[in-house]
Amino acid sequence: MNAPTFLILAIFLCLFLLSSNQINAESDLIKQVCNQTSNPSLCTTTLVSNPKAVSATNFVTLCKAALGSVIINAIDLLSYVDNASFNDPKPELKEALETCVKQYNYAKGSLESSYMEIDLDPLTANYDAKVAGDGYTYCEEALARTKVGDPKISAKNKVGLDFVSIADSATSKLPN
Repeated sequence: MNAPTFLILAIFLCLFLLSSNQINAESDLIKQVCNQTSNPSLCTTTLVSNPKAVSATNFVTLCKAALGSVIINAIDLLSYVDNASFNDPKPELKEALETCVKQYNYAKGSLESSYMEIDLDPLTANYDAKVAGDGYTYCEEALARTKVGDPKISAKNKVGLDFVSIADSATSKLPN
């Protein structure tokens, strides 16, 4: 093997080793966040499917990616409940669904505030992420008071709380 060929192979080998070390570091960031959530499997699936989360090299970048995914989920949940409140609601659920829409809007707003605070005030970002779960809890309480409930929305409240757990865990890792 001549010297130029050997040099090129050595460079490619070094680049490969550096990139695989970077991937392991990124996986470690995701593991650190997901291991402290209420649903580590959902967290890992969510973050690994997000290219920005996978390429994150620090908790600030990972937190922004994670909150982006959590906010998208909150918008999807809000849309579902908002549609349910207008499309053929059972009369006994109408008031509860209206409460859920208000509370889902609160959760979404709190998560958006958390995202905006990541670089400015990590403690406030964490607080805003954590209290977003109140919206899903209050919705579930409103459904329970009807004695009829809605299993689909209850399941979505659980998922919403699992996503809030991702936001809480990610923001708790931010440097102060």
